[in-house]
Amino acid sequence: VSFRKAGLIIAKADLFLGTIGGLMHLAKAVQTKGVILHSGYEPLYMASYPSNVNLFKEVECSPCGLKSICPYNIKCINKIETELVIYHVKKNLNHED
Repeated sequence: VSFRKAGLIIAKADLFLGTIGGLMHLAKAVQTKGVILHSGYEPLYMASYPSNVNLFKEVECSPCGLKSICPYNIKCINKIETELVIYHVKKNLNHED
């Protein structure tokens, strides 16, 4: 799928769930709400939008700026609890329990 087609798909979506990167910025550009998982690659303030739900767990090795395989098994992302992600997805889709 091209970036342009991805934008069309995301624009029609009720919510974007993903990590920081191009698709997150694309979702913001087409005004689709986002639940974003942030790694410890860069400080949260550098790659987050206040209109998104920005999930982040601070770890001692972040921000790392690492451009190679993480020697710590990306614990910054793995510490974000699945239940927390599901909660925010449901809340933003108005499907709260």
